[in-house]
Amino acid sequence: MDIPGFVFVIIGVLVAGLSVYINVSQGSAAMTLFIIAGTILVAWGVIKIIMQKGKGEGRLAGYSAQQQQQYDKQQYSPQQQQYRQSQQQPVQQQQWQRYKRQ
Repeated sequence: MDIPGFVFVIIGVLVAGLSVYINVSQGSAAMTLFIIAGTILVAWGVIKIIMQKGKGEGRLAGYSAQQQQQYDKQQYSPQQQQYRQSQQQPVQQQQWQRYKRQ
């Protein structure tokens, strides 16, 4: 299971923020390691978010359209596939009619 990038950002901000607060309140540099660790977590989370946006927003991000179609076919029985196709055809025809009018 993949941990979302925003979780890393939130935890990193909390760790770094609390460490800075403790450093300031105590007047020592005892929590410097945790400030660095929190900053690394924030950076890692931002990188994960940017990379996820690059993959695409599809249900199966990173897969080709053909692979998504194969996945869809595996998920539905022949009756369900036939019903889905019958429901999609009128919508496609309506879209085509609108396109032809323009």
